[in-house]
Amino acid sequence: MHFYLLRSARHLGRARQIANVLVKHGFGFVVDRLGGASILSIPRRALRRKSLRGEGGAGGPGAGEKAGWERVRLVIEELGPTFIKLGQLLSTRPDVIPRGLVAELMKLQDEVSPISYSEIATVVASELGSKVEDLFMFFDPDPIAAASIGQVHRAILKTGEEVAIKVQRPGIERIVQLDLEILEDIAQLAEGRFTWAELYKPSTIVREFADTLRRELDYTTEAHNADVFARNFANDPSVRIPKVFWEFTSRKVLTLEYIRGIKVNDLQGIDARGWSRHKIAENLARSMFKQIIVDGFFHADPHPGNITIVGDGTLAFVDFGMVGRLDEETRGKAINLLLAIVGRRASEVVKAMLDLGVVSPGIDIKQLELDVRDILQRYYDLPLNKINVGEVIESTMDLSFRYRIRMPSNLALLVKSIVTLEGIVNQLDPSVSPMEIAEPLGRQLLREKYAPEALARSFVRGLVSYAGDLMILPEKIISVLNLMQEGELKLKHEYRELERALSKLTIAFDRLSFSIVVAGILVGSALVAQRSTGAGSILAKLPLAELGLGVAAVLGIWLLISITRSGRL
Repeated sequence: MHFYLLRSARHLGRARQIANVLVKHGFGFVVDRLGGASILSIPRRALRRKSLRGEGGAGGPGAGEKAGWERVRLVIEELGPTFIKLGQLLSTRPDVIPRGLVAELMKLQDEVSPISYSEIATVVASELGSKVEDLFMFFDPDPIAAASIGQVHRAILKTGEEVAIKVQRPGIERIVQLDLEILEDIAQLAEGRFTWAELYKPSTIVREFADTLRRELDYTTEAHNADVFARNFANDPSVRIPKVFWEFTSRKVLTLEYIRGIKVNDLQGIDARGWSRHKIAENLARSMFKQIIVDGFFHADPHPGNITIVGDGTLAFVDFGMVGRLDEETRGKAINLLLAIVGRRASEVVKAMLDLGVVSPGIDIKQLELDVRDILQRYYDLPLNKINVGEVIESTMDLSFRYRIRMPSNLALLVKSIVTLEGIVNQLDPSVSPMEIAEPLGRQLLREKYAPEALARSFVRGLVSYAGDLMILPEKIISVLNLMQEGELKLKHEYRELERALSKLTIAFDRLSFSIVVAGILVGSALVAQRSTGAGSILAKLPLAELGLGVAAVLGIWLLISITRSGRL
C-alpha cells in the first residue's frame, strides 16, 4: 500500500498540503517512507533535509531533540484544527509519546479569530428553523470565546433566561472528516513502514481520536453529557451544572444556562468576596474524585476556564465536550494503582500497571519494579499531603513509554484530570491533599466490590455469560479431536515482515528482469546489424545498432533514475 492509494482522489489535494508542510519543517523523510514522494512530485533533495534528532549543534545533545519536537508542534499548528485537536489529545499520552514531545504539545492553543455574526446567524437559523431575532430577545453579536470547531455567544431567551450558545463553524465538519480519513490512512501506512508504529498502533489511537472528535462535532452529545453530570450531582448543593435548553439545541447549536461567576483560579476575586479557599479546594477535589471513583464519568478538561465559582462559593462546571468514562473493571484497576502509589508499594504499582496496560513481549519486570521503587523512594518520608501524586503518576506513565506498556486512552484522560486538579487545589490551598480525600472513596468502592454479596452477584453474572459457551464446549472439543484424527487440523502462522520482504524482492526481480531486457536489446540489435551487412539487404540500410543502443540507453537511464530516487542504489 502506498501514500497515493488514499480512499479518494479528493484526498490528494489535502494530502499534498500535508506533505508540503512536513517537507517545509524538515520531515520529508516521513513522506518518503510513506511512499508519497513520486505521486506528490516532491524533489528528492527536500526529503532528506532534516531528521528529528539531527540538530544538536552548540546546544548539546538535548538541544537537537528539543528543536525536533518544536518542529512537530509547528507542523501541527500549520495543519489546522483537526491536527491541533490530535496534538492536544497526544499531550495526555506520555505512555505513547516521549515526555519532551508531551511538553511541546501542551503549548498547542485552540484559539482562532472569530467568524462574522452573519455566518453565525445563518447556522442558527438553519439548525433551529427560525431567524435569530425570532428565537431570542437578545443575541450578542460578539463572541465570548472562539475556537477552531465553534464559538460561544451570550443571549437571552424570550422567557428572559440568560443562555450561552455554542455555534459550530460552517463547513468545519467536512474539513475535519477529510482530515480524519487521511489520518486513518496514514496511520495504517505507518504501521507497515515504521517499527515504532507497529508497536504503538497509531491506527488505534487515530480511531479513538476520530470517534472522540466526531462526537464533539455533534453538540447533542455534549448536551447529553451535561444532563448526566446534572443527574450525578442532583443531590449535591455544592456543585452546579448548567441546564440544557433542548428546544434550542441541535447537532450544530448548543444552548446552555449562562452561569455568572469568577474563575476558580481568581484568588483575588475569591478573597474579595470572603469565600473560603480551603472549602473550595476541598469541594473541588471531592467532586472530581466522586466523578472518577463513584460515577465512572468525569470531566476530562477541568482547567480553570471550565470551573466557575458562584453564589457563596459553589462550584459550577462548564464545557462538557471532553469527558472520560471508566467501566467498573478499569475503575477498580485505576484505584488499585492510585492506592499503591499512595502506599508507596512498588510491587503493587507494577502489578496495577501491567493489569491496566497492553504489555509488549519480553518486558523486564524486575527492572521496571526497581525503576518504580526509585520514583517512590523520593516520597517515603513525606506525609501524604506533601506528595504530588499527579507528578508520581506522570512518572509512572513515562515508565510505561520506556517499557512499551500502552495504557487505555481513558486512563490518560484520568491522569490529565488529576494533574490539572492538583495544580488548581495547590493554588487555592496547599494544605489540602486531593489524595487524602480520594483514598477513603477508593477504599470504600473496593470494599463494596469485594463484599460477599457483590462477589456472589459477579459470579452469577459470569456463570450466565459463559453458560452458552460451556454448553457447546464438549462439541467443540470433539470437533477439534476429529480434525486431528483425520489430519485436517491446520495452524496459521503469520510472518509480519513477510509482505515487506516480498515487496522488496519483487522490486529487485523486476529490476533484474528489466536489466536483462535492456541487455537483450543491446546484444540483439548488434547481432542483427552484423548479419544484415551484406549487399542488397534491406536491413543494411537501417541503423539497427544505433537504434538498439539508443533504446537501451534510454531504458537504462530510466532504470538508474528510478533506483536512485528510491534511495536503494
